[in-house]
Amino acid sequence: MEIIAIGPGDLIFLVINIVVLYFILKKLLYRPLANMMENRTKEIDEGLKLAEENRKRQEQLNAEYQEAIQQARQEARQIVEKAHSQRDEVLKEARKEAGQKTEEMLEKARSEMEAEKNKAFEELRQDIARLSVAIAGKIVEKEIDQASQEKIIQNYLEEIGRAS
Repeated sequence: MEIIAIGPGDLIFLVINIVVLYFILKKLLYRPLANMMENRTKEIDEGLKLAEENRKRQEQLNAEYQEAIQQARQEARQIVEKAHSQRDEVLKEARKEAGQKTEEMLEKARSEMEAEKNKAFEELRQDIARLSVAIAGKIVEKEIDQASQEKIIQNYLEEIGRAS
């Protein structure tokens, strides 16, 4: 086996080749790779900023949504309370009207009863007057004595008592 010997000229040539290769790779490979990495870093940063903006916007929209829901619930409560209040007013008014109508009906019934009572008393007076005339006629027809006359009056008073 042969041993490879590297001499000083070969060493210089090797160093020069490595330096030239380094500059060629740096120019052709490293800069485009670095630019590509830098562009990718910018895209990632922009994506992160956009994601952060979207997150903040989403939080804002959620807050607005929650506020809108809360406001809708408050309005619903107010509507229900207003409906209850109106219902109570309607019931109160209906009770009041029912009470007034009941009172009117009672008053009408009382006045009708009073009219019937007055009519009955008037009929009774007319009956009494007829009976009085009839009794007077009987007394005049018969010339009766004092005892008979008192008996007729007593009978008349009993008839009046039974009539009332």
